[in-house]
Amino acid sequence: VMAPVVFWNAQRILELQDGPVNLRITSRTHGEIDTAAAEAAAEAAMGALRDLAPLRTLLSGPACRLTPEPAWPRVLRLMVEAAAATGDETLTPMAAVAGSIGQVALEAGLAAGVGTMVVENGGDIALAVEPGDRVRVGIARGIDDRRPSHRVTLDIGCGVGGVGTSGLGGRSFTRGVAAVAVAFSPTAATADACATVLANATFVAHPAVEQERAGLLDSATDIPELWVTTRVAPLPDERVVQALRQARRTAGGLFRLGLLRGAFVAVQERTLVMPGTLAEPLGVAL
Repeated sequence: VMAPVVFWNAQRILELQDGPVNLRITSRTHGEIDTAAAEAAAEAAMGALRDLAPLRTLLSGPACRLTPEPAWPRVLRLMVEAAAATGDETLTPMAAVAGSIGQVALEAGLAAGVGTMVVENGGDIALAVEPGDRVRVGIARGIDDRRPSHRVTLDIGCGVGGVGTSGLGGRSFTRGVAAVAVAFSPTAATADACATVLANATFVAHPAVEQERAGLLDSATDIPELWVTTRVAPLPDERVVQALRQARRTAGGLFRLGLLRGAFVAVQERTLVMPGTLAEPLGVAL
């Protein structure tokens, strides 16, 4: 087992590499870099990973069937509550693992008095913004194509404490056809779970969509019996429209539950942006 690596990079962002987790922590208070808060956040993330290690069996069942127990570590409670809150009975706690680790890190930074903090774990972000400050989040065209196509500006009034990303080519399986699904939520754990649900909602049956049982692709997966998407060839436009219509309906339900503040879903060349004012398109730079 490799020891965790923690270092300040040239941009004064604290990076943590610990097993599957690759965190980037930006931390400032009144405009000045807050090293103590960032280091507290990294320490909390490492603690969360250690807490989860012995709980593998607990993490592979549907979250909605688990009853939180007082002895549970904070990270597990966040994972279970976020996954169960969506109402999707196929979600295991692992659907919110990245966002929950980020959230535990952010909470430690806030406890240390940080003003603005962004904890990025791949496409999952936990953030807090101090009054008068802003955080800009770029949305990539797809998980495989990291060039941003849209930008979202977040401030203290927007009610967003987390951003989650799911879709084809990501670190975990998806059951839909979306190149990318991004959820903006009150917390990072919730955003992570909602992004999974939004991406899954885009599934359409068509010969261009290839699926396989998750357990055949990864023997250690938490969803061995579920069918996941392995490849999507170009879809006819009416199928793309159908996929986005399903995503819109699912997003509407999550908005009504108070779990979603914004959603961005891309299927091939079409995008769904809710609300319409959420994201500004960036000039297409080749």
